Amino acid sequence: TMKSNLGVRISSLSWLDALIATGSRSGEIQINDVRIKNHTITTWEDHEAEVCGLSYKSDGLQLASGANDNTVRIWDTRTSQAMWVKRTHTAAVKALSWCPYMSNVLATGGGQLDKHIHFWNTMVGSKLGSINTGSQVSSLNWGQSYNANGTVNREIVATGGAPDNAILVYNYDTNFMVGEIVKAHDT
Repeated sequence: TMKSNLGVRISSLSWLDALIATGSRSGEIQINDVRIKNHTITTWEDHEAEVCGLSYKSDGLQLASGANDNTVRIWDTRTSQAMWVKRTHTAAVKALSWCPYMSNVLATGGGQLDKHIHFWNTMVGSKLGSINTGSQVSSLNWGQSYNANGTVNREIVATGGAPDNAILVYNYDTNFMVGEIVKAHDT
């Protein structure tokens, strides 16, 4: 059994081998090692509101966090320091997804007052582009499809809430919507 010593809701988590990063309502991120009894190995306290999104990069060198303070932080896991703090979103940032075929590309999605997906190069901290989805972004996943001639299309799938509760598919290279399921869920 693992218990947070913060005494508040744990609202997000991300696994990496034996490590679990947890984000709390109070804004802290704890890094936990499941192999040891005193599992909390470090706590990061830079967010000013609830941490509602966490995602480890596949190589474990970076951790992305999003919060109700409308920020995205990209952490260097070797130094426990935020490499980049992004304040582009205008609502909570819950949706985070690392691109599986471009290792330094992170997609972030903003809440109901923001409605944007932003793409970041996490090595240099630059924004690569944005998509206005027209609804809050609840989750993001990368994928790909193939044209009739065999060309690969890099895509990002976003689930959203109000107003349409839709699943949206965008071409990453053109930022055009290529698929949509409106009213995909009730609420």
